[in-house]
Amino acid sequence: MVKRAMMSTDDIVVLTEGYTDWKHMERAWDKLKGDYAELDGKVHFYHYHPKGKGGGEAEFEMGDASLVEMCRQFAKIRQPHKFVFVSDADNPKRTSDLMTSGSEYKTWGNNVFWFFLQKCG
Repeated sequence: MVKRAMMSTDDIVVLTEGYTDWKHMERAWDKLKGDYAELDGKVHFYHYHPKGKGGGEAEFEMGDASLVEMCRQFAKIRQPHKFVFVSDADNPKRTSDLMTSGSEYKTWGNNVFWFFLQKCG
């Protein structure tokens, strides 16, 4: 879970489109983080669940439109930590609107970034 008071300015907070996405990414990170000692304890996944399901830092509905709006709002002011917003690339219109040509991610400014998950295989 993200505990703001305990975070340093070089920490990274990952927010995902789907409420199961953060679970999968966090599990994968647990297996990979040994290869990235410089990021030890600095990558945090924001835990949330759909309304009425409980068990996360927050309860709300999150789809690609909500995540994009949150990203835009966060990018308006300087953030103390890096915020990485992650979504599937399953909406071609949104993907083309949000990506910088030739890049795997988009920098929004103020320590805010956007990244699309790509299909494997």
